[in-house]
Formats: sequence, C-alpha cells, structure tokens
Amino acid sequence: MTCGAQAIEWQSQRTAAEVISQREEMISQLELADAELRKSGKQARWFHGCDEAVKALCKEVNGFLFQELLAATKYKDSEAVELFRRGAVRAVLHFILCDGQWAFGGRSVSFICVACLMLHVPGAPMIGELACSGIGEKLGDVARVDVVKSIEELRANRQRNNTALLSELREDIHSETLLELAREDAAAGRMCMPRVAGGAELQEWLLNPRFSAEQEKEDGSTKVRAIDHLSWSPGSAGTADVGPSKSKRARKAESVNGYTVAHEKHRHDTLDVLIAAMRRYRRDVGSVPALIKACGSTPACARRTQFLADAGRCGRSLSQNTRSA
Repeated sequence: MTCGAQAIEWQSQRTAAEVISQREEMISQLELADAELRKSGKQARWFHGCDEAVKALCKEVNGFLFQELLAATKYKDSEAVELFRRGAVRAVLHFILCDGQWAFGGRSVSFICVACLMLHVPGAPMIGELACSGIGEKLGDVARVDVVKSIEELRANRQRNNTALLSELREDIHSETLLELAREDAAAGRMCMPRVAGGAELQEWLLNPRFSAEQEKEDGSTKVRAIDHLSWSPGSAGTADVGPSKSKRARKAESVNGYTVAHEKHRHDTLDVLIAAMRRYRRDVGSVPALIKACGSTPACARRTQFLADAGRCGRSLSQNTRSA
C-alpha cells in the first residue's frame, strides 16, 4: 500500500476534527523541535565544514531536523538532505558577459553565456555518471543504459567548443532581461557577477548558451525565463558532422548533457494520479476532497486561490464521475 493510500485509510477512520487536531499537533511539534535545535546550536553545527557558498544559500535550512525526519520515516533517498550541506559537484554555473564582435541593429552586441567549471569536489554529481537516488525506476537492462564517457574528453575540448560557440551566438531578443536575471542570481549568492570573458578563461571554462523563454501573463504582460542550453556543442571533432548544419543528436552527444548518464528514470506526478487519489478519498472518506495550493502573497498566487475557491463545482463533477466510474 502506498503512503497516499495509507493516509486516506487513516483519515477514513477519524472525524474531520480529529484529523485537524492531529495535523496541528504534528506541526506544533515540528516548530518546537526546530526552535530547540536552533537554540542548542545543533542546526548551526550541522553546517560545520560545508562549502561557504552553499552555507550562505541554505543557512535557514534545519538540516539536522531534516535528516532526523528522513530517518524516522525511512525515506529511501536519505542522502537528499546532504544537498543543503555539500551542494552539488562544482560543475557550478557562472555567468560570463562576452563582448560581441559584430553589429546588430546598428549597435555592438553583447552575449551572455553560462560557464560550467568541472572540478572534483564533494557533493551530488551533476555531470558524468549519476548515482541512483532510489526514487526513480531503475534501468536494469544494460542495453537501455547509456555508455558512460569520461568528462576529461569534454574538458579537453573546452577551447574548441568555446570558439565555436562564440562564432555562432546571436543576441537574444531579451538579452537585457537575461543580464538582469543573472545579476539578481549573483546578488543572491547563486553565482558570480557577469563579467567580460576572454583570455585564459576561455581555456578554463566550458561555455554554454543561455536563451529566453516567454510566458504570457493574464494581464497581457510577458514573463521572461532564462533557459541554460546544456545540450549545446559544436559536434564531434574531426568529423563531417560539425558546423551550422550538424544534427541535434550530434550536438547533444558532445555536450554537458551528453556526458551525463542517469541509471534510473524519473516520472512527473500527473493529474491522473491526483484524480485517482481524489476518487479514492471520496469513496473511502465519504466527502469531497478540497485542494489548496501553498504559495506566497503574490498576484499570481491570488489568482490561483480565486480559481481554487470554486471547489464546490469541482467537487460535484468529481462526485458524478465517481458514481459513473
């Protein structure tokens, strides 16, 4: 029986008041434990010896409490908490502002690139052979597992790849917004400030392009998101499949993603799973479940809250579908 099914069965044996009381008691215990661990210094000592950049980002996380909860629940990926202490392998992303050497619209063009420095430091790997977390579907068939390639090959081609990238880059339509987003991330400690690339850095770093994706808001304005293209490469060296006409497959094979291999497949939770759980809840508990989205006090969240407030209509539709299913 899954955890979701166990939760529904547990709730079906209790009144709404009892469920609410239990929930509030558990939350109060967690808040009390958090306060006591911070007061005793255990929360701070949990970060002892960790990378300073990671510590700056995760200093509010109560890693000690997190690891205790993972152990108590016997969660299969107990190492997940170490991401807040060790961070990821320093294939850390930095942003570099590269001066363009060509004109566009009568002005000089600047490029924004992502630089990926591959060093061997402790942490969760982001490149090469990834460890199995246990929460995905393990690919047991050897034929289905990609061949693991040495990242030394990728490191050796840094200058060649960077030269090819700079010759292909074109200014993004939202380049100024991308630069501002990079500055915001740098201010939050997630990366260094954008700077001009050149000289030895082109041999030390592996550059990857960043581009924008537009998302239209309900008020008609446009939200711009930054996408890091880690499947880019100039293709294989010494082959005909290099240059502007090279295939996407050839590009990816020699890219950061092409040198990254996962031995398990992860799947997104879908609405089908949610609907199935809601139908089971309706059947076992005898009432229509209500949905709530946890979010901050932003206009976007307010709009979602207004949408979810019409739970009665959703509930009646669910009830009808349940009877006919």
